[in-house]
Amino acid sequence: MANRTTPSQKNQKKPSTARLKRERSGRIGEVIAAAWLILKGYRIVKTRAKTPVGEVDLVCKKNGTLIAVEVKSRPTLDEALSALERHRWERTARALQWWLANQSGAEAGTGLDGFYRVDAIARAGLRIKHVQNVSVADQVSSSRHNSWG
Repeated sequence: MANRTTPSQKNQKKPSTARLKRERSGRIGEVIAAAWLILKGYRIVKTRAKTPVGEVDLVCKKNGTLIAVEVKSRPTLDEALSALERHRWERTARALQWWLANQSGAEAGTGLDGFYRVDAIARAGLRIKHVQNVSVADQVSSSRHNSWG
């Protein structure tokens, strides 16, 4: 049988090589971040949770708290930290709220105490910087080198 494509498939552009490379780097970063979080005692509940309001790279649980983690991979740690912009983690928080409201207890991780937060992981190679509770940071850019120890 011949390979058939629909008219809409013919008009779709193929992703550029650079975009595919960035997406692959991001996925690798998420795998590395997930492994790092597991070593720190987190339980990964969901990876790449897609919602109508955004995507959560990693949904984790630790000590009764559900945590949405935004992962940024860049060539240097400073570039990765600079990519952690307020609008990104605000969108991640909205996506987590939507995801949580639309999951059964088993999928969302039973035993939650009703608390959640948004963390960020900046990655450059195998170097990782974990920023907990980014939503309470006054300004990501001014707090980056001072209090995100």
